[in-house]
Amino acid sequence: MFLTTRCISLHRWCNNCIFMFVCALSCVGMYMCTCTYTFVYILYMRAHVCVCSEALQQLDFFSCLYLSALSLCMMKFAWDNYKLYAWGKNELRPLTRNGHIGNMFGGLRGASIVDSLDTLYIMGLMEEYEEAKEWIQNNLDLNSNGEASVFEVNIRYVGGLLSAFYLTGDEKNVKC
Repeated sequence: MFLTTRCISLHRWCNNCIFMFVCALSCVGMYMCTCTYTFVYILYMRAHVCVCSEALQQLDFFSCLYLSALSLCMMKFAWDNYKLYAWGKNELRPLTRNGHIGNMFGGLRGASIVDSLDTLYIMGLMEEYEEAKEWIQNNLDLNSNGEASVFEVNIRYVGGLLSAFYLTGDEKNVKC
């Protein structure tokens, strides 16, 4: 059966985030996001994820590429806004566009940065990953005194640093 090229153009959330799929005869997809970089190719890796995931086996190839690209664009949108409004803080309050530190981390800062390391790396957002890694190397101070939630510190800081080390093998990701 002869498939024709399908082009779907979608406009979402932010004023500079327009993404488009171009799916050709060989079922190779190309994703274009005009956020800050030009092209990100979603080829065999994204297709492999779609085929191997049991939950996604019911979806066709194009739907799976759409969901992958949508996830990537949403992460980029969230990261850019966190960087703009709350860089170095633990959280971004979306309604007020303010950074929030809170007291559950015992004075530690940058929980979202550390917690996002593995996600940025896995999604291939290497520029953002390098920015986060640089912030951690220059600004993260684990020698703070205060009352902290052991659970939150473990899942956000310890988990973020260990997963980045596991994925990259780079000892600079684990700051002691």
